[in-house]
Amino acid sequence: MHGRNYRITRDFRIKFKQVILEKYPNVEITEELILKTFEELTKNDPDIATLSKLTRKFLLEYCRKDLSVTAKNNLNNVLGRKAHLFHVVFPSIWPFVTSIGAFLFLSSIVFYLNGVSETSLILSLVILTTSIAGWFRSIIDEATFKGHHTIVVRRGLIAGFLLFIASEVMLFFGLFWAFFHCAISPAVEVGMIIPALGITTIPYYGVPFFNTVLLVASSLSLTLAHKGIIWGSYKYILDGLLITIVFGLIFLILQFNEYKSCMYNISDGAFPSAFYMLTGLHGCHVFIGLVWLIINLVRILLRHFTERHYAGFLFSIWYWHFVDIVWILVYGAVYIWLSNCVLLYLILTFALVCLILNFFVSDR
Repeated sequence: MHGRNYRITRDFRIKFKQVILEKYPNVEITEELILKTFEELTKNDPDIATLSKLTRKFLLEYCRKDLSVTAKNNLNNVLGRKAHLFHVVFPSIWPFVTSIGAFLFLSSIVFYLNGVSETSLILSLVILTTSIAGWFRSIIDEATFKGHHTIVVRRGLIAGFLLFIASEVMLFFGLFWAFFHCAISPAVEVGMIIPALGITTIPYYGVPFFNTVLLVASSLSLTLAHKGIIWGSYKYILDGLLITIVFGLIFLILQFNEYKSCMYNISDGAFPSAFYMLTGLHGCHVFIGLVWLIINLVRILLRHFTERHYAGFLFSIWYWHFVDIVWILVYGAVYIWLSNCVLLYLILTFALVCLILNFFVSDR
């Protein structure tokens, strides 16, 4: 059953375009003509009858897009025959709108922190979210229904995503550098100790340790979902993804409650600044990873992925493993740096090695 809907919709779209272009070569394609042909082809098709109403609605929408002016003028592209395996991307408005939304959102944050009304912040967030959703929809359309993501394109996407992970590594490397610089060589102004006098750190046991267990367990459950898509087990995919999403949500809730119980804020010194920057930036990455996993859960329910075509799901898996590895480092640096607990360091090192190995072998 895995990928069955994808194959049905793909074959139907090719058949639909062929019928339209062969039966009405010199006729203007109107909405009535599209609906008429769509109803004729789907009326006695047993495979289409098994699709849900929502899937058939999406199928009709994609059939309309296939018959655009650009697609009609390029018959080879319409019928899926290309002279190369690369994807020549059509002009899109979403990158421009997303960049504008990101600029407005960051500017609104600065204004909000300086006492300006939060109205601009909300509007910019709506613009940014809408543009990202539209961009995601276009990419999903190209990959799932139009078949543009060939093996050569997927290799390029994998290389690009690995470079993105490398840039994220450099981002956190800079923050860890700042933290260890302050921790190993504290300034005279703070009494040459870290944390400074009057600042009570959060103990490494309790909520931080439980959060660590949650993220390590979520990495294992996500690996189960990954193996499920390789083995064609729909149950493993859903179980693993749902467990991962639930663990991630619990992590964010506990992290938020931890912030509420902190006795210091980000402006109270070097250690509080490093603490909030590392844990806060990591929390943002957990939130983004959760949104990505939820989107992939919906796509899995719509049968967008197959055993061979699941690059979007694979990237979210890699991203989540990276987030887990970063948390192990954050936990070891921020929470148990002053505890001198050798056993806990050994356990963390073992968990970190396991997560790194899991990251590198996750596509096997």
